[in-house]
Amino acid sequence: MRQITQRSGVALISALLTVAVATAASASLAVASRIWLRQAESSIDRAQADTFVAGALDWACETLTAKARRGGADSLGEAWANPIGPIEIGPGRMRLTITDAQSLFNLNSLGRAGVRSEGDIATFRRLLLALRLDVRLADAATVRVLSAAPLDVPDDLLAVYGATPAVIERLRPWVTALPEATAININTAARELIHAAAPGLDDDAVTRLLARRLDKPLEDMPDGTDAGLLLGVGSSYFFVRAVGESGRIQIVARALVRRPINGQAAYVVWRSDER
Repeated sequence: MRQITQRSGVALISALLTVAVATAASASLAVASRIWLRQAESSIDRAQADTFVAGALDWACETLTAKARRGGADSLGEAWANPIGPIEIGPGRMRLTITDAQSLFNLNSLGRAGVRSEGDIATFRRLLLALRLDVRLADAATVRVLSAAPLDVPDDLLAVYGATPAVIERLRPWVTALPEATAININTAARELIHAAAPGLDDDAVTRLLARRLDKPLEDMPDGTDAGLLLGVGSSYFFVRAVGESGRIQIVARALVRRPINGQAAYVVWRSDER
């Protein structure tokens, strides 16, 4: 009788263990299924968000190309200069901002055709002086531009004597690094950069220029400026910030778009996704 009882107890324990194992396995499978489903949904959302970003960049290129074919100066009063979105697209959304890269001082303009560009160097010195930074950085930066490959980003100046991280951060709102030498667009540049590039314009003249350029952008350079070299009325380079969202995924991309002056289609030079 005792043996029968023992066998029954073992059988009961075995049954309970089997149920417990089966329950644990079922729960584990359910968890694994949920994880897999979330990963699949995340992959789909990421692909969708990236598609929104790619579409936004294509739209930016098409818009800038169409503007160039219509002709005229590039100014902040045009449609491309206004932020787009958020635009709801099914379960997601898209936002887009275009800014004129040539509203900034291009550090790679310090050297043009392999030689020092004295006008650009003087412009950079005046900008440094206005920002209360060491003007000797202009010559040091010029040596760097002429002795190596063009700067990719302003941070590349950190290898230059006097360009500390604090100095780069002070300069960041005013400078950029484009693939080739460019003029500053007088229709989009800030007051400080116009003063730096056109010291022949007094403060009253710059104030009048800023007041009227939204409604009537300059088509020609005013007296007191170096037309076609330091300052211009149009642009070939633009920064684009595109945001695509789907589900829990958001992709933020920053891109440089080049618009050839010969009427060919604008295209993305580089794209960098924010982490």
